[in-house]
Amino acid sequence: MLGGRSAFAGAPALTSLEFPRTLKVESTLQSKVEEMLAVSPTFREQCLRLDEAGNLVVLLRVNPLLPRTLFLARSTLKRYTSGLVLVDVEVAAGAGQAEWIAHEFEHVLETIEGNSLSRLAREQPSGVWRSADRMIETSRATDAGRRVLSEMLPEGQSDKSVE
Repeated sequence: MLGGRSAFAGAPALTSLEFPRTLKVESTLQSKVEEMLAVSPTFREQCLRLDEAGNLVVLLRVNPLLPRTLFLARSTLKRYTSGLVLVDVEVAAGAGQAEWIAHEFEHVLETIEGNSLSRLAREQPSGVWRSADRMIETSRATDAGRRVLSEMLPEGQSDKSVE
């Protein structure tokens, strides 16, 4: 909440996509998601797995208030007694959204596969750590984001940070 108003007050409405059906996207991100689906095999696979999940709704939107010095995207998951799982995925504005979206979607997949990220963060197995603002990160999500970023680059172009 910001001054008694939701941070998303006045934000564009969310749009349902034909695929994945579990995803509701802010209109400003719809063309980015469509481009990712057209270009990235990794992202298509993520969306196929999200689409197959029962009782899941993923809300994807831009949050211009994210503290970019700490993180560029975040997901908040809520489980309801009905079995519904609602995930609010927020990404910062600007270049790099494809990587951040894929990264957060991988966290959603980790969770719906039964992994408790908070439990993993407590146990600290290899590939799981706490980052800025006590966010939980995994090498699996980082790798997925980088893979999608690499797939989104024009043919013959490389990004030195992606290997």
